[in-house]
Amino acid sequence: MDGEPLAKSRPSPARLVTVLAVEDEAVLRLLIELSLGRAGCRVLVAATADEALRHWAERKAEIDLLVTDIVLPGALDGLQLLRRLRDERPALRAILTTGSGGDRIPALGPGETRPLVLIKPYESEQLVAAVHQVMAAKLSP
Repeated sequence: MDGEPLAKSRPSPARLVTVLAVEDEAVLRLLIELSLGRAGCRVLVAATADEALRHWAERKAEIDLLVTDIVLPGALDGLQLLRRLRDERPALRAILTTGSGGDRIPALGPGETRPLVLIKPYESEQLVAAVHQVMAAKLSP
């Protein structure tokens, strides 16, 4: 597999990280799963916020990072999903993805950490680098 040398060539903060990835586009969901899997992450994928909430209910103790599209089908969008998960775990790390400018993403609330925003289209290397960046960052007290 051509992704293995990169994963083995340097220590990775993404190693053994469990990512909950929420993306309604099947092709992008597969890209996320394959890219992060090759980088050494465990990846749980969901097409909707409701499906993500089911993963969270079953495995929330294992989930280190949420990667979610902002625009999702159904009652909850990606920001609302992040808020709901952070109600249970305020320090949950997150990456939001969007096809529009990330500069319009509002702060989530007083004292909450602004998630990293990844603009679509992105390359798999950009996604892996974003995960490394978010996981290597120190959490605020």
